[in-house]
Amino acid sequence: MTPTTNWGDIHIVPPDFNSDGTLLTDQPSAEPTVVSVGRWSTQLIQVLPRVPFVFSLRANESAHITGRVFVTSSVKGSKNNPNSSSPYMVTIPDIIQSKSQYIIQIPEGYLTNYVTIMIIKENIKDDLRLNGQAIEEGKIRFESVLPINFFMSYTILTLEVSTGMLNITTTSGSNFSLLVFGYRYLDSYGFAGNVPSRYNCSSNSFYGCK
Repeated sequence: MTPTTNWGDIHIVPPDFNSDGTLLTDQPSAEPTVVSVGRWSTQLIQVLPRVPFVFSLRANESAHITGRVFVTSSVKGSKNNPNSSSPYMVTIPDIIQSKSQYIIQIPEGYLTNYVTIMIIKENIKDDLRLNGQAIEEGKIRFESVLPINFFMSYTILTLEVSTGMLNITTTSGSNFSLLVFGYRYLDSYGFAGNVPSRYNCSSNSFYGCK
């Protein structure tokens, strides 16, 4: 867990398009915090020190959370599809932890695997490279723009990817955040690209095993 002294102020929470919704938990630091939660509108919430605050997002709904908090996302899964029914929980890194390159291992044995990219940029598809190649339009599963304020918006893009090593970069050097997740029958996984799990399968990968 990131030390509270290093917590950032802005978290981008994308949806999982397979899911029936998401349950978010904000864990404030020891100081009183006012959290700004942006979904279909923005609301200010006074949260108590060290008292978790929980709220829900609907399917295909994104949010931004502004405030010095630690955020986890519990994706509910689908009630109607056993191949995407299993819930999973993932840490949402703040945007100051974003990078311009991620090298991750997509695990074998899952029916579908996805990466979600969050970047403060409009022409994201022209800038991103997966293993040195431009993005294929046919691999895009979700795309939206999330306004943060009058001056800033984030593009959220979910791509279906294959198993194996994946090198994700931007040609411009722009930083972005990354979430990785996948499904199989009654099972799922999810992890943030720049938050290595203590259950790593190998010492040189960011793959968080379940």
